[in-house]
Amino acid sequence: MSDVRRRELLGILATGAAGAIAGCGGGTGGENTPTADVTEEASPSSEAESSGALDVDTDVGLDSWPMLGANSAHTGTGPDQMGPTEAVTKRWSATAEGYSSSAPAVVNGVLYMGSGGTDNEGGTASAFSATDGRKLWQFETERPIYSSPVVDDGTVYIGTGWADKPGKVYALSATAGTEAWSSAVEGVFYGSLAVQDGTVYARSNDDTLYALNAAEGSEQWTFDGIVSSPTVADGTVYASSASGGVVAVGAADGSEQWRFDSGGNVAASPAVADGTVYCGNGEGVYAIDADEGTRQWRFEDLTMVTGTPTVRSGRVLVGARVASSSDESGDTYLFSLDAADGSEQWRFEGSDTFVASATVTEDTVYAPAYSRDVYGIAVDDGSQRWSTTVANEYANIAASPAVADGTVYVGTEKGGIYALWESSE
Repeated sequence: MSDVRRRELLGILATGAAGAIAGCGGGTGGENTPTADVTEEASPSSEAESSGALDVDTDVGLDSWPMLGANSAHTGTGPDQMGPTEAVTKRWSATAEGYSSSAPAVVNGVLYMGSGGTDNEGGTASAFSATDGRKLWQFETERPIYSSPVVDDGTVYIGTGWADKPGKVYALSATAGTEAWSSAVEGVFYGSLAVQDGTVYARSNDDTLYALNAAEGSEQWTFDGIVSSPTVADGTVYASSASGGVVAVGAADGSEQWRFDSGGNVAASPAVADGTVYCGNGEGVYAIDADEGTRQWRFEDLTMVTGTPTVRSGRVLVGARVASSSDESGDTYLFSLDAADGSEQWRFEGSDTFVASATVTEDTVYAPAYSRDVYGIAVDDGSQRWSTTVANEYANIAASPAVADGTVYVGTEKGGIYALWESSE
């Protein structure tokens, strides 16, 4: 990948958009286990557009993944999701039109995905059957979609725009793909939106955070100086600030509550769990008190942390590079840290940078490396359970996977969507 392309990608990832060779990774003390290639061209069972509303339940269930990071706190884990623990095979593959850095959302049997047009002009929001990959509907937008969809209460929310081509925030029917509203506010909405308690939170690339009424899109308040997608938890919006670090603002009125200076730019959205905010920058990972904005601990000596930390059951999982004498950019690892004090529990070496955040279930971490490799890693000790390579050359992975109904769903930069589940053989 060229330096220009990587800088472009990391610019998108810094807003929270995401956000890899089989058999080459391994945790400390773990043995490599079965590998597989999933290299076919994505080819959905049907490209037919829906002619009407879908017969699906749009209430978010326990086995759904309604947004990037699974929830508005961006912890990267759901309540009861279970995914494959043994060698995987392709359940199905499909294609969203154009380039994509969008993370899939899955709600009650339907997968939602956004993509940009090949000329960076138009975009497409698409719905696919999570069971077999059939396209159920698609909605075309005037500007590209590089944001990740959020599904809430029967509505799909997604942002559009690219570079100097401002777009809007759209609310679409989850069943029919028809427009409920589009915002009067215009901007370039990379990354992921957040939706909570009747409000849509969206960050534009002019560093403005907007709070919009979820029912009709009207502007409620704005806050300047925000450089990541918003994270929302317990009545507070947390985001990376343009001054370096994290800022907390009231979800109801946008009033600033506190500001934490990390001494460097925070690369992606923070995650919030159990009263603590977790984030990373170019030097380390930080744990910050969610109420006071004071530092609890710091994990140091890293050269690049790009994704949002994943948090579950006392563990913080984050992809990062560590300086080495043989490679100026550093060796690439996925780290598991103790959420209480930041001590290292294990590290897993991948084939390339873990640009996108990992997702995690009770027993397995699902981690995509940028170079198209996807790993299943044991939560307890970091040993590799399986790995597979998806997509074709140059169709890299820049967005976090979703986990639902025993399946891992992965999107690639070329718009490929892959559903991976446990092999029956």
